[in-house]
Amino acid sequence: MSETGENRIGLASFVWLRSPAVSRHAGKVTMQEIEKYLKGDDVYCTVLAYVVRGGGMTTAREVPNVFGASRALPFELCDEAWPTSIDMTEFRIGSAPADFDERLVGALESVQREGPTLCWFMFDGAFDAGSIGSEWHRWNCYAVHAPSLSQPMLALSEADRRSEKWARIWTPLGVQLYAEYPGLRIVEGE
Repeated sequence: MSETGENRIGLASFVWLRSPAVSRHAGKVTMQEIEKYLKGDDVYCTVLAYVVRGGGMTTAREVPNVFGASRALPFELCDEAWPTSIDMTEFRIGSAPADFDERLVGALESVQREGPTLCWFMFDGAFDAGSIGSEWHRWNCYAVHAPSLSQPMLALSEADRRSEKWARIWTPLGVQLYAEYPGLRIVEGE
């Protein structure tokens, strides 16, 4: 914990462990399939939301707990070399609700109303600040919203996350993010 009581994670010491991939709309996706990816080896579903602070913001960007999680843990992902921070919120839920997709959309829209920024949901263990918009990133991200998108976009099935359509959505978002914050590609010690 930092002096302000926020959880701060220095990424140079992070080891990313696991993450398969899932998606939506191209094929029928069952809640059991979604839960399989959200649970991994755990008994709880872990829903991770990421928000780029942007615009010189110094306070955390909160993602609303629309999932009914018993706990929501906020973390600030940061590195001394980064020009901004990325706020991550971890929601732990027993199972994915039947209206999981609607809740994702609601959370993404809420973040955009507080100020335009890039916000996404990704499977546990897949985050890498230096590869946002890359193939690996796209395959493990299942929901996104950004100022350049007219609405939140979801890809809950693996077929959708690996599709050209998802690549056409994500690749420009990564390019745009690194054009604005080139230092995000740098993690100290590497």
